[in-house]
Amino acid sequence: METARGSRLKKAILEKEGYAGDYSIKKNEISFRLLSALRLLAIDISNSRAALDSRYLEWQDVVMGETDIISQDNERRVLIMLKSICQRVIESARHEGMELEVTIQRNNQIVMRCF
Repeated sequence: METARGSRLKKAILEKEGYAGDYSIKKNEISFRLLSALRLLAIDISNSRAALDSRYLEWQDVVMGETDIISQDNERRVLIMLKSICQRVIESARHEGMELEVTIQRNNQIVMRCF
């Protein structure tokens, strides 16, 4: 489990490196910014600050295009987080769609009463 300190460090890194925010997922495309942020967030730094320093350098290598991945485990964690994000978006869209359908039905009833 990540500590609050670890989360703050990662957030500071994303902000310092210019990778905080402006993430997107489109059909057949996941933004490089999102993948970069997820790769950093997926780094396990439960051991120490030194662990973060070492993994941070590996993360920078990926961001700079010097290597493709930090590790297989990191990529697995990234995919798990990405899947979770997509599932939450799908669920949110379903909920909003149902609310929209209710609103449309109510509006149709109001229009029908007018005639």
